[in-house]
Amino acid sequence: MTKALRSEAVVLYSKPFGDSDQILEVYSKEYGKLKLFSKRGRSPKKDPICLQPLSHVEVHFHLKETSELGKIQEIQLVYPFLPLKASYEKLEIGCRFLKILRQSQPLEKPSPGLFTLLVRLLKHLETTKDPSTLFPFFSLKLALHDGLLALSDECSFCNAPLKTVFLHRGESSCASHAPPSAVSLTQEEKEHLFAYLQARSLDWVEKHPLPSDLREKIEEITGSIYSTS
Repeated sequence: MTKALRSEAVVLYSKPFGDSDQILEVYSKEYGKLKLFSKRGRSPKKDPICLQPLSHVEVHFHLKETSELGKIQEIQLVYPFLPLKASYEKLEIGCRFLKILRQSQPLEKPSPGLFTLLVRLLKHLETTKDPSTLFPFFSLKLALHDGLLALSDECSFCNAPLKTVFLHRGESSCASHAPPSAVSLTQEEKEHLFAYLQARSLDWVEKHPLPSDLREKIEEITGSIYSTS
């Protein structure tokens, strides 16, 4: 059975198929991550920029229950994020957002909240004066969303109270149960991380920049959960 569907989406990845067609990966508001086939000339409204990564689009597509690959019927541009694409630093960070989503999210597992966060972050990335704060924030929020980050006051192995937390693959442990590659967080760093995770305003995130050493630790923490290199 074939279903006719539509959704807003952000293009994550695009690759040529044959002489003129393309296969896209998108993260959609209604259906999560999708793989879609785009045939050249299928729609007169198909702007080439719609098929580029970091484009916010509305896509109409057909999806068979027996296939993971949908077929685009029509795709229209919602917002191109052109100011973001004009800055190498911001473009690189935006592409890291897309890469971690491609790696972490299974097909057809919708999360409208995650889609909304992605679009908000990309729009904020266009105007922010400190773009380096946004990827650590997004990667932490993503790990929390996926249930892969358990920042706790107790060791997950022996339940001992923790003044210094050792994090590895999202689990909190004491020094006795921490593997050599675990990342240690002081009480002050842990409180900073808690506040960061609970932040609802991107302006707050920008006004409370992370110390460089804590930012590096977050990269290690999320790197042990996802491959972000």
